[in-house]
Amino acid sequence: SAQLVQTEDMGKATCTPALLRQAAFENDRRWLSLDLLFGMVDRPHPLWDYLLSSGITEKEILWFAEHPCPPDIIGINHYVTSNRHLDHRLELFPPSSHGGNGIELYADTESIRVDGQPTAKLDSILIEAWNRYGTPLAITECHLGCTREEQMRWLMHTWRMAQKAAGAGADIRAVTAWGLLGLHNWSTLLAGNDQQYEPGVFCLRDNHPQPTALARQVKSLALKGDYTHPLVNQAGWWERSNRIIYTDTVKSEEEPGEEVTGEPSEEPICLICDPEEPFAAALRTASKTRGIPICVVRIPDSPPDNRTEIEKMIATKNPWAMIYVTPFGSGGAWPDRTETSRNQTIADQLTSECRERDIPLLILAEALPSRALSRMNQHREPHKARKEPNEIAHSALDFLIDEGVDDSILNMDYHGRREVHHSYNLPSNECRSPQLISLIKD
Repeated sequence: SAQLVQTEDMGKATCTPALLRQAAFENDRRWLSLDLLFGMVDRPHPLWDYLLSSGITEKEILWFAEHPCPPDIIGINHYVTSNRHLDHRLELFPPSSHGGNGIELYADTESIRVDGQPTAKLDSILIEAWNRYGTPLAITECHLGCTREEQMRWLMHTWRMAQKAAGAGADIRAVTAWGLLGLHNWSTLLAGNDQQYEPGVFCLRDNHPQPTALARQVKSLALKGDYTHPLVNQAGWWERSNRIIYTDTVKSEEEPGEEVTGEPSEEPICLICDPEEPFAAALRTASKTRGIPICVVRIPDSPPDNRTEIEKMIATKNPWAMIYVTPFGSGGAWPDRTETSRNQTIADQLTSECRERDIPLLILAEALPSRALSRMNQHREPHKARKEPNEIAHSALDFLIDEGVDDSILNMDYHGRREVHHSYNLPSNECRSPQLISLIKD
């Protein structure tokens, strides 16, 4: 038989001392729909007078108490912005956050963005709901509109919070990866058309469902109850200091994450070799912004048969993935014959070493292989302008994260064109070409 699942946000409000009454009201109001369904709203209820003042009669309110209809499962739709902060100092916050209750004016913003403000943890919210109603719970919306690794971190964070609440005695039935096929205009809560699409477990940007890295994560959590990836244990942006936008005095600027330097780290490292402008610099910036620990190493010139430096570099840094940016001149000009030969040698050596150690390798260069371009021409692929380095950098990182554990070769050029091959279908001379982005993992 069908079961009733009632969902709510359950975010908690914090405030400045001047708004204690308003915050208390909002923290009571977050339970109201469930309190009505459970028949818990009567004259002693803290929102009794509020309901009467809203035009609801006493008889109508008491009808719910006399005819309870408790849900079978309480669903909690928890987002990183669910917890709110109310602040009477309007000058510290943008006009879009300004509002009021008819008496007081105040800003209503995400508590996670305000310096020094505590924010309720999801496990404590789950335990609160369990203690209040004693009804099975589920997290019915788990989604973060952000980069892929942050989406993975948020899902893992939510899963662990659910496990923690279950360990404390709450009956947790499920965690839902909300937005299976992604979400349109979710950043405006569907109140406007901002033309924004946020991928979910699958991405529909090309009108065909393509699994993202979340697909493997969801499958692993469903079948094994756990998931391992080098990036999921890194702090999410909501746990890093650069999440802060608002302080007591000024609006702070966003700062990039820390770059891993110096001694070898036990943390997973995305290693960028032969850094050259402009794409290597863009990859460094993108990695830092996204909280992906990186270590930048330049491979010294060495004889073609000398792999010592590459072997030492991999053994010392122990990277989870490697990105090799072939060095081009200003504006992406092709290098001379000597430089091309050197790039080919490095690409060959990196490919061999990464295959031996089962490390994903991303080789970023100017163009797709001619075979791939020919097939695109046959399908009348429209011409695409050369993309900006920053855009290519983020796209390449997403590409690496989505496909970085598959036995495949990924091709992508500076125009954003890409092609995916299984390694057993790709001729060996192409998987060694420095003129493509290839992801190799045997």
